[in-house]
Amino acid sequence: LTRCLQTASLAFLPGDQYCKDLSEPTMACMELVREAYGMTYPDRRRNKTMLQSSWPMIHFDPSMSVEDELWKLTERETVPDVVQRVNEFLHWLIQRPETNMQWYH
Repeated sequence: LTRCLQTASLAFLPGDQYCKDLSEPTMACMELVREAYGMTYPDRRRNKTMLQSSWPMIHFDPSMSVEDELWKLTERETVPDVVQRVNEFLHWLIQRPETNMQWYH
């Protein structure tokens, strides 16, 4: 997640070709859009408070817990669980009012 936030904050700068005006683009960090998690430490998300302090311009999912409560040392997220999570995200996405969005994960 950290690498993704670094890339997104550099890729979408005010006034670039993707942002027609000089305002900061709206970016969101959604818990539903992440790598499969569990058992390996690179799949564990950093503390939400630390992420918010490092990237204050990004809107973090209010349902995201401070600590990564989804990651477990002894259990890996299954493929059916990933599919369900992605479907939940897509359901959320189609209800959004925006007509132009870019997503990183």
